[in-house]
Amino acid sequence: MIENKFQKILSKTIANIILIVVALSCLIPFVIIISASFTSEGEIIKHGYGMFPRGFTLDAYKMVMHSSGELLDAYAVTIYTTVVGSLLSVLMTIMAAYPLSRKDYKWQRIFNFYFYFTMLFSGGAVPSYILISNYLNLKNNILVLILPLMFNVWNTFLLRTYFQQIPSAMWEAAEIDGAGQFKILFQIIVPMSVTGVATILLFVMLAYWNEWYLCLMYMSNEKVITLQFYLSRVLSEIEDTVNNRSGTIAMNMDVSNLPNETARMAMCVLAAGPMMFVFMFFQKYFTKGLNVGSVKG
Repeated sequence: MIENKFQKILSKTIANIILIVVALSCLIPFVIIISASFTSEGEIIKHGYGMFPRGFTLDAYKMVMHSSGELLDAYAVTIYTTVVGSLLSVLMTIMAAYPLSRKDYKWQRIFNFYFYFTMLFSGGAVPSYILISNYLNLKNNILVLILPLMFNVWNTFLLRTYFQQIPSAMWEAAEIDGAGQFKILFQIIVPMSVTGVATILLFVMLAYWNEWYLCLMYMSNEKVITLQFYLSRVLSEIEDTVNNRSGTIAMNMDVSNLPNETARMAMCVLAAGPMMFVFMFFQKYFTKGLNVGSVKG
């Protein structure tokens, strides 16, 4: 009896130690990035990266935010597209996943195959550009940053599988009571699928927040650019400044002390920081929603 109890305590202790090591291995890189963003460029070159900043300085952030108005505009555009696009995308995903989860839907197999086919084959970049620019006339329109990402087949299949876990007796009883399909979906199915919906919402928010390709392809209006595209452009300007000692950054700062590596770390903090904060609120739904949604195909 005592031996069994000791074995249980030992196994729990080993498991906890392993989990702590894994957690630290995931956390330490973020700490190093934050520390490096506040470290002087000279200390990075001399001593490398560390857990604590050496020669504390804000030069990297001053460089990245040398044009604070543009940075704030980029944040505003990214926040707007992330919020609006995510809500519309989740709504569309819910409405597409629901009929695909109903076995009594006559066209279920056809639409399942149609959606799956689009995961294997696509038109490509050139037809997409022609369609969006010439036919839909969305170039330099903020909608071009929202519409192309609104529907994702993988998210739809994940949520469809989650809906299939709900007993069919639930909506059959509602139909007998005279409830319509919209009422069944939004008053019965969705409230019972909060975990799955929250998981999809997190995926979509990450996609919108990290988007830069659409901005590169379709946006020439400097007032309407995303945060990721703005930061990538600043990084290119930093590299040009270091190599050519010219540009708007060089006019505001001493090129000989120009941060380069630390500026990259500062960009990581500015780009990833808000979504890391948001992820804390979705973490409790994420693992459960992903596991349940992948049980049944």
